[in-house]
Amino acid sequence: AAAAGAAAPAPGGRSYRLSMHHPNPEEPNSCCFVESYLGEFNVETWATAKMMTSLLREAAFNQLRSEEQLGYIVHTTDTKFLESAIFVSIIVQSNFAPPEYLHARIDDFLRKFRGDLEAMEDGVFESTRAGCVEDITQKAKSLSDEKRRIWAKMDNDVFGFEYKFRGAKVIEGFTKADMLRVLDEKFLANAGRTQIVLQVASHAFKLPTDEGYGEQLAEWAKKQEEVRGNREEGCDDPADVGAYALGPFIDINDKFAFKANAPLASCATTVAEEHPVVEGDLITA
Repeated sequence: AAAAGAAAPAPGGRSYRLSMHHPNPEEPNSCCFVESYLGEFNVETWATAKMMTSLLREAAFNQLRSEEQLGYIVHTTDTKFLESAIFVSIIVQSNFAPPEYLHARIDDFLRKFRGDLEAMEDGVFESTRAGCVEDITQKAKSLSDEKRRIWAKMDNDVFGFEYKFRGAKVIEGFTKADMLRVLDEKFLANAGRTQIVLQVASHAFKLPTDEGYGEQLAEWAKKQEEVRGNREEGCDDPADVGAYALGPFIDINDKFAFKANAPLASCATTVAEEHPVVEGDLITA
């Protein structure tokens, strides 16, 4: 993998990886964050991330935690990177497996989930969509919560105070076909997918730069193929070949340089662009 201390998230099939040991030598857990890039931050992309998170969250928990019992924590969420990009993240923590194996299991889950989504009954999809809209349009529970939400937008020079309600309208128009397309383009392996992968290993496991890492990788790759064989007997998809060795990766050797060279947010707007202004008076739509 190429060094990328000064690279930045961008479309084009780039997969960035940051691998490290946990700072506590006694920590028994390893974890893997797989963050799939959906696009530049705007209302439509934000709405897409919320809907995909609603669809993935329970399914990921059921397979990776309840069924495969990889670890105590399996979490799916949407995240922003420097207010300029939207990602959907799947996070798994395990006290027995290295982060590469967790990454492989997340990738296999996403492949399986495509079939589950395609077969999902329309009523279930519509119920999930309605629940997503209800979640994001809930009123603030206190004045201080509302103040923090509004002030955060002002502090970041993003004045879309009502963006969640506009996003809810976007979500109401989503179809299952829309979400399948997003899954294919942004989550599953293809030339245009962009991901950031954070792998934090306990000191019981080696990093890619450590001597003996190849042997460790081979051992857990065999385990991965055994698990896949049990779950997908008879699967002859060519994409399965070498699927454990996901990548190729652009390794992040300097996380501070990586962040410093990320593009600045282009979504900042003025109040006047978001709300009508007549003779100096702000009139909210």
